[in-house]
Amino acid sequence: MGNVYVTGPDGQEVMVDTTFVFRRCKDGNLGLDVHTSALPFSPD
Repeated sequence: MGNVYVTGPDGQEVMVDTTFVFRRCKDGNLGLDVHTSALPFSPD
């Protein structure tokens, strides 16, 4: 879990909450099991 900062086409920077889960596959390689991205809650 963590925050990623991305820049939109208008040049505005936005913080996105992200979660990545990696698991080792049967062949020994790492695989991406779960990925979630969301904008932080804003009551406005």
